[in-house]
Amino acid sequence: MSATATIRAAVTAAVADSHGVIRTWSEPEVRPWSWQFRAETDRAPLVVKVPRWEGVHSLEEALTAGPQADTVGEFAALGEIAGLVTASGDPGLAAVVPVAHVVAVNAIVMEVFAGTSLRERLGFGAPSAASIWLGRVGSLLGRYHRLRVGAAPLFPVAIEVERWEEVERRHPRFVLEARLAAAAARRLAGHPVVETTQHGDLTLGNVLVSADDRVAVIDPNRTRGSAEADVARLLAELRLGRSQLFSFGLWRRRPVLDAWERAIVEGHGGLDAAVLAYECGAEALSRWIMLATGGLAARLSGTVSARRFDAEIRRRFSAS
Repeated sequence: MSATATIRAAVTAAVADSHGVIRTWSEPEVRPWSWQFRAETDRAPLVVKVPRWEGVHSLEEALTAGPQADTVGEFAALGEIAGLVTASGDPGLAAVVPVAHVVAVNAIVMEVFAGTSLRERLGFGAPSAASIWLGRVGSLLGRYHRLRVGAAPLFPVAIEVERWEEVERRHPRFVLEARLAAAAARRLAGHPVVETTQHGDLTLGNVLVSADDRVAVIDPNRTRGSAEADVARLLAELRLGRSQLFSFGLWRRRPVLDAWERAIVEGHGGLDAAVLAYECGAEALSRWIMLATGGLAARLSGTVSARRFDAEIRRRFSAS
């Protein structure tokens, strides 16, 4: 039996009670970190996600590897988010409905959410509803971050300083920026940082917006860390994502981006400004290094955007 047939058989059995008969089943769509199938059932259309990871190149290899802990975590996070959205009563929030975790084939089954990624909705412009969408993203994240709050240890100065000293050694081009980062880390000595459950992969592509402007998040990694680091990834993509870099910032001017950031932060309602500034600076510097050490196109993008990265890094670390 082929891998696709094995997955279909397992999913068919898993959803029979809740969704009835599977009427149609698509060929696998290859995504960067998963294979996805679409299935039409008696009750609702479903998406079946089989995660892929580094070193796994085929569905057969993924099935041979067996159940994965990360899949368990993602399915649990989807259930938590759905519960939070229901409990909130907020008509602007939505959630993907998790249907089943099919352990035998390491698959997650969800009802299809009728929405478009926030990356596509924003496009290369500044839609009038963008601040509303982003405020709702902040609200949803805030609820999720407050769900499982842990201890509040002091900011890990030694670990962060060592991180930036390693950057100095490995990337001489970024010595000045690494020293700015280390200095910002030292200023946070004695500052508590609340640990929580993060989404862990918060990108514009992992936020969906429905036709009636409800927002949902997908593909949670359910990592542990600070809420500020989680949000910093999204803010970095807004300010330093591909559309911004290739347009030299002309598509969206800073006042627009500042308004979007305020919408997220105010919607969240629980972010430490100093820690957020530091994490945004760290994310910007990490992105710049990644571009500078990537392929030709990445290096070119990092070079032509150097002033933009430098300004963002200095602004963030000076505020932490």
